[in-house]
Amino acid sequence: MLKKVLIANRGEIALRIMKTARRLGLAALTGLLLALAFPKPAFAPAAFVALAPLLVALDGASRRMGFLCGQIAGTLQGFLLLFWVGEVMTRYGGVSAPVALGLTFALALAFGLFVAAFGALQAHVGRGFPARSLLFAPFLFVACEFLRGLHDHYRRILLQRRQASPGNLDRRARPAGQGSLGLLLDCA
Repeated sequence: MLKKVLIANRGEIALRIMKTARRLGLAALTGLLLALAFPKPAFAPAAFVALAPLLVALDGASRRMGFLCGQIAGTLQGFLLLFWVGEVMTRYGGVSAPVALGLTFALALAFGLFVAAFGALQAHVGRGFPARSLLFAPFLFVACEFLRGLHDHYRRILLQRRQASPGNLDRRARPAGQGSLGLLLDCA
């Protein structure tokens, strides 16, 4: 039998929705600033403040909300950086535009997983050490970026080992760089 019944009024629900929308908007702003910090747009000073909106959004957030905010930031960053992939698939691969857009979005979602991991870890640290959680943020972000690089490195090693024989193409690819044949197969 129920002993207590919690009745939420519309004002409380509206405040929760506004708080969530604010967090997700700040996460999207982080994704935009991270994308602008890359050399092509040449807005490098954005790199110094890119994580600030996400850190504000993660203040007091649960791990689930931290993961969601990080996923939004990372996916937006990935989509803005990898938008050209859809055009390449359409122009040179013969893929239709909606399929290319869907595949590019899937790639951006995978790209965003590492920023999502950062968001979940930072929210977890923020729950345990609220006063010192910002001190851990640079270390956690660099650790997640390191894991992304490690993942790419091992993926390329597996691609290079998957080759049947180090034939003539491998000898021609080596002067261009150590992983150029793996990168060529990765892009194909």
